[in-house]
Amino acid sequence: MATAPRNTCLKIAETLRSQIQAGHTEIPSEAALMTEHSVSRGVVRRALKILSSEGLIRARQGFGWYVRVPGEPEPPSLKEQLLDRLGDGSFAVGDPFLSEAAVCTEYDTNRAVARRVLAEMAGAGLIEAMPGKGRFVRALPSAESRH
Repeated sequence: MATAPRNTCLKIAETLRSQIQAGHTEIPSEAALMTEHSVSRGVVRRALKILSSEGLIRARQGFGWYVRVPGEPEPPSLKEQLLDRLGDGSFAVGDPFLSEAAVCTEYDTNRAVARRVLAEMAGAGLIEAMPGKGRFVRALPSAESRH
């Protein structure tokens, strides 16, 4: 008889919890956990959410899951990093901005996350996409909007 998904996600969470308590600092990818435990992504995500709600791990969209170090500040989001870069003097209004591919490579993220963040920046009027030409800086962020 197959194990119920709820019991399976609890077992996966317990396995990961034991590894964290034993000093492991890396969480396998969702795909690796799916293969290792022969379960769906939904089951793996429920297990990870359990550990997240306990404060043991944290997620960074586009980057994966990480063991949370007590007292360590949250790393800046991709959007915060791009806003900082846009406002640090590296760009002027009218300059070409990073492509989706460049964001993915330089910030080690996936294309969906890069596209979403760039669209948010375009929606805020900071950059403009010109079909066939790329993205260009329309305005520089104020200090308040960067954090």
